Parts: sequence; C-alpha cells; structure tokens
Amino acid sequence: MINRQDQSAAGSSIAVQANGSVSIIKNGLELSEVRELTEIFLEKHLPALRAEAEVTARKHAEEFMNEFVSKLSETSKVTADAFARPDSQACFSAALLSSAEKGDQIDLKLLASMVIKRLENDSDPLLKLVYEESISVTPRLTKQHIAFLTFVFFTKHINFSNKPPFQVVEMYIARVLPLMELGFHLSTANKEYLCSKGLLSINLVADVNDLQGRYSNMLTDFPTDEAELKATCPNLHTTIINYGTNNIPTCFLNASGKLIALSAIESIIGDLDKSIWIF
Repeated sequence: MINRQDQSAAGSSIAVQANGSVSIIKNGLELSEVRELTEIFLEKHLPALRAEAEVTARKHAEEFMNEFVSKLSETSKVTADAFARPDSQACFSAALLSSAEKGDQIDLKLLASMVIKRLENDSDPLLKLVYEESISVTPRLTKQHIAFLTFVFFTKHINFSNKPPFQVVEMYIARVLPLMELGFHLSTANKEYLCSKGLLSINLVADVNDLQGRYSNMLTDFPTDEAELKATCPNLHTTIINYGTNNIPTCFLNASGKLIALSAIESIIGDLDKSIWIF
C-alpha cells in the first residue's frame, strides 16, 4: 500500500505532506479523493507484478502523486467538476500508470505539470485534447527527445518583439539552453521515432532558415562579426551553430510536439499563452 500522509485542515486550506509541508488552497478538489482513486487504480493494475516490481511501481506512483500535489498547491484553477469528468480521470489514470511503470525513466515533474494544465484547461475542447495526446506520449520519450523538441520549438517559434537588446535574448537563452543542449546531435533514428509518435515531421527540401539573420533583424545592436557574437553571446552563438548542424530548418513540430516543448520551457520561464502557438 502507498504510505498515506498525515493531513490537517485549518481555515480554508488543506495541509498535505509532499517531501515537506505544502499548503493547498481549497479549490473544490479534495486530495483525499485523488489519493483514494490512486489506490483503487493501483490495486486494479498491479496484482500481476511480482512483489519487488510492485514495490518499485508503488514507489514511482507515490513520487508522481507528490509532484501532482506540489503542482496542485500552486494553482486555484483545478475544480472538482473538472477532475470528476471521465476523460479527466482517464488522463490522470494514464499518467499515473505510466509513472508506476517508468517512474525513474521519465520526467515526473513535467508529466505532473502537464496533467495539472490539462485539468486547468478543461473547458477548452481543442487544448485539452492536445494535452491528452501529449500526456499519453510523453512517458515514451527520453530526456533527449524532449530536449530536441524544445530546441526545435525555441529556435523556430519563439520571436522577440520591439527589438530588445541582444543581451536580453542572451539572458533568456542562457536559461533555456540547459533544456535544449541534450537534444543536440539527435540521431536520424531518434528523429524518425519522434515522427512515428506524430510529434515531428521532416521535410528535407524545406527552405533554409537563417537563424542568425532572424535574430539580427529582431534584436538591437546584434553583433555583426562571428568572433564578436561568440565573445558577447556565447549561448546564442552555440544555439545558432547547432541550429545549422542539426538541420533544424527541416524539422516541423505538430501541436503535441509544440505543447511538450512549451511545457518544458514553462518549467524555467513560467506560464505561457499556448494559444499563440497551438491555435
């Protein structure tokens, strides 16, 4: 059985333990009900596992629940009605089962965050479908796959308006580069795997997209000399070089690929308006 954590309520909040104490603002969704649902689900799906495998699976599921509880404490947008719907519970259950099966192989924080966002956007028919599709495929991706999707998205779909100084963009890229660099030099076989999952398409005759030229047009005082660019904007320079060597102009993300990349970037930058890129 998953170890149940002590809970105490005060005022309008629910106190929940999740790797330390967190306080969840009461928004209609009772965590005790979620944990009960989790236990029922695991009792149904784990009996066929050997004892040591079941212990590991339950440990992974508890880690996912801790991340879910932590993320839930940061929002007041998840309602009991949204969670009560069959499609919402099916989405949560799929993520829970995936975490039990592959907990140490997947990014549980990212998965939990995506489930929370799916529940927050329950009234948006298209966005919740894209979230459901993305949540179903994310546990089948490696960290390198997610990094590559993030790399493609950031370089092809993030633009900067009002011509900010190049130092501002260098600062943003310095924050995002750790999410992307693991995806550098992704093999053709791995790119084909992403295509098979419906996240990516490749067009080998796509027009060449000059990333350095794009940034030069978007930014103020952009360095004109290669040596100066490398010296003043090392992270931007690294991104531009790998954009070409990784053939990113030939890669195109679909809605689910974009959403997975957006979810990864949100872990660093904060909430982003998905409608800019998804619709």
